[in-house]
Amino acid sequence: MNLSEYEQWENEAYCLAAVRQDGHALVYVKVQTPKICEEAVKQDGYALQYVKVQTPKICEEAVKQNGDALRYVKVQTPKICEEAVKQNGDALRYVCIKDVFKKLMPKEPPAKPKCGREL
Repeated sequence: MNLSEYEQWENEAYCLAAVRQDGHALVYVKVQTPKICEEAVKQDGYALQYVKVQTPKICEEAVKQNGDALRYVKVQTPKICEEAVKQNGDALRYVCIKDVFKKLMPKEPPAKPKCGREL
């Protein structure tokens, strides 16, 4: 029997407990509710890739937990992009909104590394 075939994946309480332990358990959840999805992405932002119906709130929670989860956001908003870059500056590479990208782009080049040599 495949793990996804267990009846527990239809029980909301069981699913909530599972995604709170490991957000990637969302892949097995048969009926995804907003609450289950939010809990999954709070535990691991990358669980956003398994969310069937993304809402701005779920996406914001995902990028607050891991800015790189922006790569899985289907409809970006300025707020979601800003939260992602605030959490992880490298998430800037996933920003698809030109005006937001320009706004978030550093004005000055990064300072020299503290090690005293060029990388």
